[in-house]
Amino acid sequence: PIIHTLYWMVDHGSSSICSVDAVMKELKLAIKLSEEAELSENAALLSKIFLRLYEDTEDFTGLRNTHGYLSSLYRGVSDANVAKNRLFGIYYRVGFYGPLWGTMEGKEYVYRAPRLTRLLDMKSFLKNGYEEVFGSGSVVFITDSKAVDTTKLNESKVYIQLTTLEPYFPVDDPMDRVTHFERSTSVSFFEFVTPFTSSGKAQGTTVREQCARKTILRVPHPFPYVVTRQPVVQRYIMELNPL
Repeated sequence: PIIHTLYWMVDHGSSSICSVDAVMKELKLAIKLSEEAELSENAALLSKIFLRLYEDTEDFTGLRNTHGYLSSLYRGVSDANVAKNRLFGIYYRVGFYGPLWGTMEGKEYVYRAPRLTRLLDMKSFLKNGYEEVFGSGSVVFITDSKAVDTTKLNESKVYIQLTTLEPYFPVDDPMDRVTHFERSTSVSFFEFVTPFTSSGKAQGTTVREQCARKTILRVPHPFPYVVTRQPVVQRYIMELNPL
């Protein structure tokens, strides 16, 4: 769609607000930001848009420079894949409980945290931020991933349920996700697993007693996105009984 827009501007003219140069400037910025975020595959995909334009306008200097840039991008991706040292964002589910949250009560979000962000780091980030709003000692964390019984909560506190998530890929996922990059980007489904038994305890004494509840969450836009927090718009629950 972007290359078609550029050609339409070349054929029909453009305004001072939206011109070929303006679009190319924004593309170059997107490429720069993609590379800074270590999303080199995205940077390469955007760079190829320039190749078609340079070919049609016979801009050989532009072609040479772009091919050289693509070569350096692919070299970096190849080296990182061999070393297996690429790290992408980490995802957490954050649920808000208690009447003091107002319109946020009972809602849950998926957060994309920077790489190497531990659960403890995320907990400290949320605690410090919300205690500035509600006061010191007002934030209580729910330490398990079970359904929250709000009737047992202290109405003078705000409760946060923090859960580590993993990307989930439905069977009808249109993408053929082979590489680590493909399995870490363009992700809109996530999952977490809660152990349980028929007796109500989380852990059973034997394998035959042990069950697991898999919860799948969907956000409206695939991550990475322009924001690092998105609301959960759908949730599905599957029970594996017994394991």
